Amino acid sequence: MEGGSTGILCTEGHAPTRQLHVDLEDCVLAGYSLFTPGVASEALSYTTQGKVQAYVQIKQSVPNDIERLARWPADLFSQMAPPQSSQRHGLAK
Repeated sequence: MEGGSTGILCTEGHAPTRQLHVDLEDCVLAGYSLFTPGVASEALSYTTQGKVQAYVQIKQSVPNDIERLARWPADLFSQMAPPQSSQRHGLAK
């Protein structure tokens, strides 16, 4: 992608006036990069609280206040999936 990603926290096209603030608390982020590369990232400010983790491509940086994950967080998909319905699986009560 050679830096063509907009970032998980995207500020592409914004003026560098800190227009976007994000509070990250006990979360996992996953994508090519955390922030929009270049001057566009200057439009973002953020805070972290609790356990904040991120999986990003190997050459992308991660700030010290965010824990870098070494592998894609596959278990994250099962946490986001809707609950299984007992009827959907033929297990009606």
